[in-house]
Amino acid sequence: MSIAFHAASHRLAVTIETPTFEAADARQLAEDLSSFASEPVEDIDLDFTSVEQADSVAFQQLLEFPHRFRTKSPPRLALRNPSPPVRKVINLLGLGGVFAVTQPQ
Repeated sequence: MSIAFHAASHRLAVTIETPTFEAADARQLAEDLSSFASEPVEDIDLDFTSVEQADSVAFQQLLEFPHRFRTKSPPRLALRNPSPPVRKVINLLGLGGVFAVTQPQ
């Protein structure tokens, strides 16, 4: 997992580099993101290009991330390049409107 904060755009870029994203991965990510809690984060971009499977508990934990930041309004969540199985989990959980989901052109 790699994390980079882009101060000019107030964007936190997270790349998930494993084929599965589970609850334990989401907990680790939450710990890793805590060092950015005082930054003026407006967007959290999660790149899921390498992820083939994700579980529902991990997505529930992702929903808590924006509330960990000390900003006027919670950062927006964007999910980049989810695989068809990951999109299926998002749709089954009714989270299509929560994440800005983008695919490569």
